[in-house]
Amino acid sequence: MKSSTVIALNAKSYEILLQLAPKNGVAGGRIYDAVIGTCAEQGEASTVLTFNAGDFTALGKDFAVVIPGSVSAG
Repeated sequence: MKSSTVIALNAKSYEILLQLAPKNGVAGGRIYDAVIGTCAEQGEASTVLTFNAGDFTALGKDFAVVIPGSVSAG
């Protein structure tokens, strides 16, 4: 990784995310995954690294989900 940018949701983005959560079947601890996924989208991330790939794949966001160590350097 050459550089990184910190992305945080503003109040309106949180409000929209929380209003849409029940409609999208997101509740409980999955709210945190939705916040991370939304931040990744806003930051135009192409990849999210996580040990819980299923949590992010289920969100249907437009980025690759990779488990660290599952991709060989080459």
